[in-house]
Amino acid sequence: HLKPSMSNILCDATMKYTMKLPGWVLHTWCLAQLPLLRNAEPIDLERDDDDDKNNNSDESKQQSLPLVIYSHGLFGNYVTYTYQPLCLAAAGYVVLMLDHGDGSAPVVQKRDGSFLFHDEHCAKLSRDGKHLEHIRARRSQTKQRISELLSATQSLLNLNETNIPQLQSLGVSFVNKLDVENGVTFMGHSFGGATALSAAAQRPDLVRAVVAHEPACDWMTDDGRKALFPDKKCVDSEISYSGGTGGYEEDDTKSDDDDAEEKKEQYERRMSSSSLLNRFKLHDVDMLFLYSDQWAAKGWGSTKQIEDLHKRGELGPKEEGVSASDYGVIADATHIEFSDCSMLTPTWIGRASGNCGKRSPHDTAQEIASRTILFLENVKEVQGKRKQE
Repeated sequence: HLKPSMSNILCDATMKYTMKLPGWVLHTWCLAQLPLLRNAEPIDLERDDDDDKNNNSDESKQQSLPLVIYSHGLFGNYVTYTYQPLCLAAAGYVVLMLDHGDGSAPVVQKRDGSFLFHDEHCAKLSRDGKHLEHIRARRSQTKQRISELLSATQSLLNLNETNIPQLQSLGVSFVNKLDVENGVTFMGHSFGGATALSAAAQRPDLVRAVVAHEPACDWMTDDGRKALFPDKKCVDSEISYSGGTGGYEEDDTKSDDDDAEEKKEQYERRMSSSSLLNRFKLHDVDMLFLYSDQWAAKGWGSTKQIEDLHKRGELGPKEEGVSASDYGVIADATHIEFSDCSMLTPTWIGRASGNCGKRSPHDTAQEIASRTILFLENVKEVQGKRKQE
């Protein structure tokens, strides 16, 4: 499961920056294996569309593979988030998993083989009781994560046209096999969920759907939170939303700042000048929000606001009868069970530390995967209906 070259380093760093214990506590992580084949050639899927039955050309028989970009959560990296992406891959999706370089991971290995370790600046702000500064520092990290996600998206789309030497040397090619026409699904957990939503708000024209597993909505960018909770969708709600912790930073300038009006005008010009934002909005995209009952019970991750949007039919596209957007809660689950960590750790330790609930973490992971795949299949069906109308 873990790369031998960095398994001990990852375990040491994870414990150092979370529980302040020695890395050998996570020794079981080094023993786990995954049922997968490295450097496998993408499969060729045959179309069964009625429109293609009379067309015998090779191109018409090829069904392009849908695309997903996955963003990991705080104190995670791609190797601690394999279960959900692998379930998608087994269902026929091409999933690109990110290793963010914003300092949120315990450690990531760079191209030159060196290691980038966790940046403790944000955690120190939280420990020192500087809550607002901590939240705003996380939002700043989100901006870097968005840049990385969008850059990775473009690189993935480019693979449909041109192969790269690294893949070519392995005999792997995605040329003419990727579904670039219908957009990419942005997906993530916790900090990764906030990243996926914020990136989709910035470039909704690229997005097919968003899968937000227990997103840390308060860590989204200002523009992202405004896109997710626009005034027009909240006006009839009994649950208020005023921008999250500290509100919107643009609003801070309304006090004694002499440049308040100028900054406000600059922001409005930036928003209105974006042709992409004029043509597309975040709620034009189908979205899935899945939470653990741990977070839902505490109202974390803006669960109450998201549930309210869903109940009032304001979550995602509003076309009557053809919306795939959904909200759900995983019973007897905890926040960390959206990652691999609970499955890699002995269950008795997970329960004693509050990192898994009453159920087997494998059962929880399977339910999360099943509900995610069902949503994405619904998106395909709904978007097909929209195209017919």
